Amino acid sequence: SGRATVGPPREFDEATAAPNVESTSDPAPEKKFAVFKLSQGPSETYKRVPVDLLLRLGYQESDARILDSRALDYILVEKRPKPKRGIPGGWKLKDRDRSTFQVLILTADEA
Repeated sequence: SGRATVGPPREFDEATAAPNVESTSDPAPEKKFAVFKLSQGPSETYKRVPVDLLLRLGYQESDARILDSRALDYILVEKRPKPKRGIPGGWKLKDRDRSTFQVLILTADEA
């Protein structure tokens, strides 16, 4: 079918994320983080990951802003490089989910 599905949250291991992918970030970038929610309700779960991990997988900061946070978690856990044909529609944030599953890009001071 060609469509990726977003499964339940799994543990993300930053130490092994994309070990063989070269970083495309600036030599001394301001430290930025993607902050996103994985669940809602009384026990909300958030994650904070360095934007550099996305850059190593071929994504741009602007890509993170249009991704559904559940898709971003899938990308990071599975170490999925950016598809050559672009981000699949199923990974993009829908307007109805914008307030719940939006990915925020924050500096180290804000995060």
